[in-house]
Amino acid sequence: MTPLPIEDDPDEDDPGPVELDPIFLLIDYRDSKGQPSRRRITCRALVRSRGGHPSLRAICHERSAMRAFRLDRIEAVIDQDGTVTSILDFLDELAIDMAGIGLAAPAKPRKKATPIVDTAEDFRRAIMPSVVLLTAAGRSDHHLHDREIDAILEFIEDEWMERSDCPGPDGLDAQIESFAKAIRRLRPTTRDLDVGIEALNGANAATRDRTILALAKLVKADGVVCEAEEEFLREVGLL
Repeated sequence: MTPLPIEDDPDEDDPGPVELDPIFLLIDYRDSKGQPSRRRITCRALVRSRGGHPSLRAICHERSAMRAFRLDRIEAVIDQDGTVTSILDFLDELAIDMAGIGLAAPAKPRKKATPIVDTAEDFRRAIMPSVVLLTAAGRSDHHLHDREIDAILEFIEDEWMERSDCPGPDGLDAQIESFAKAIRRLRPTTRDLDVGIEALNGANAATRDRTILALAKLVKADGVVCEAEEEFLREVGLL
């Protein structure tokens, strides 16, 4: 595998305009010399590379290092189920406003923004730290059961209905499939858990109580509460 060109190195001083969930993916990437490669990555943020190009900052598991992959050189995104999509479709699933980072208009027509979409974007940003915590709890025994995914989705639906500004259950229907995909792809790290715990500690009492109750339900969802799950709850101070 040839080294990434210098313009694809991340600018460490740029925290990125958009932080991403720690999603594990395969990408097909072609560098400035036309050399193709397939890389295992964990997403971190959307940034501009040293060359000024909109890029995906991610941990490259082939390099065991942080890298920035130019969006216009990512030829395909492949999730753990083998589903292949474009980088723009992948980011669209995450409800990210690409205009905010100066990306060229995508080839396919985009739907006009509506208040429901705006609300969904705000909701996703607010809910993801808790979703990361729940997913980490589910993966603590090295297997995320379908019932555990259902428990996380139930928590998301309940939180949606708790928001007074959300336009009823129909407004979430289009987002549930996207959340389910994100949950299956998430590979939370210690840093992500710290962010999730900090967000939980900063939330109001009612939100904290609902999240802790959801964690308790989650570890029981597959019918077995194993030692690894109990240890996870102890480590994050929730047991």
